[in-house]
Amino acid sequence: MSLRDFWISVRLGAGLISPKASVDSATLDANQMERILRGADLWLTPKAVEGFDEGDFGFLTPDERSRLAEHVTRFREIASTVPGNAPATNDQVRQALPELRAILEIIRPDKYGDPDAFVLGKRLEQQVQGDLPEWVRELRVETGHDASGDPALWVWVEVEDDAMTDEGFTRRIRQVKTLLENALRTISPDRWPYVRFRTVSEQQAMSI
Repeated sequence: MSLRDFWISVRLGAGLISPKASVDSATLDANQMERILRGADLWLTPKAVEGFDEGDFGFLTPDERSRLAEHVTRFREIASTVPGNAPATNDQVRQALPELRAILEIIRPDKYGDPDAFVLGKRLEQQVQGDLPEWVRELRVETGHDASGDPALWVWVEVEDDAMTDEGFTRRIRQVKTLLENALRTISPDRWPYVRFRTVSEQQAMSI
């Protein structure tokens, strides 16, 4: 097992979280309702954090690595009490859900598009910490191959909407772009860096 296995396990587990079905729904028969209720808690299994090894996370800060290990341990302990032939109890869900959410807040599969992006994105953020202007809200990272087939790394810089209208913003964007490209070439010299900018509103529209 590896960091990649863990990242995929958590992402799949999070994808199984769904709202509880309403018991008074007029559109569901008894069998449909049971399937939804059982499916709602399929994430509450040790497999949702399968592959975790704290030694794989040396690129995280000591605090992040410690918190991640603690939340994974607690999630496993709770998930191991759920029988394989019955749904989780409300109390088990209540205890486990905050642990899974805390894990997701660290690995952020919505922000880092793949396991390699998670590693490189964290390293990038550490390297440029304190150097980015306040109007940069967040960095989103993805790896892959560009149109020429070469290994590449994309960074989308999410910026505050108001900053786009400030005088001299174009110049400051170029400065941020250069800062990130230089850092990326140091962190991952085998991948060509692509830095793109979009506003908070544009990012929110894409998430709908």
